[in-house]
Amino acid sequence: MGRISRKVELHLLFFIYSCTGIISKYAGRQPFMSVYYCMGYAVNMLILAAFTLAWQQILKKENLSSVYMYKAMTVVWGNLFGVLLFQERLSAARVAGMGMILVGICLVTDIQGREQCRIGGGK
Repeated sequence: MGRISRKVELHLLFFIYSCTGIISKYAGRQPFMSVYYCMGYAVNMLILAAFTLAWQQILKKENLSSVYMYKAMTVVWGNLFGVLLFQERLSAARVAGMGMILVGICLVTDIQGREQCRIGGGK
């Protein structure tokens, strides 16, 4: 159960991190140094600070090589946000790339899980 909750935690963390792109895009559409422009970037700074603190807590418990691959999910989230919120178009190459990222994460986590079971005695 702990490994599954850690994976969910990582996906949620990088989802929140990906939201900084949305906020930046909206803030960038505002007049330079307007209240909404400054608020957007202030919210971004708060999200990034919270992300950094959460990331450090995860790294206390996990190996960097085990969790860093989840950062690639920001590419998937960014493309989905672009389509859903900004009516951007996805090319076949982008869809294929997102598919490769998802398959890669699944393969690596499956291999790491098997190695963990073998080394940890079936945990």
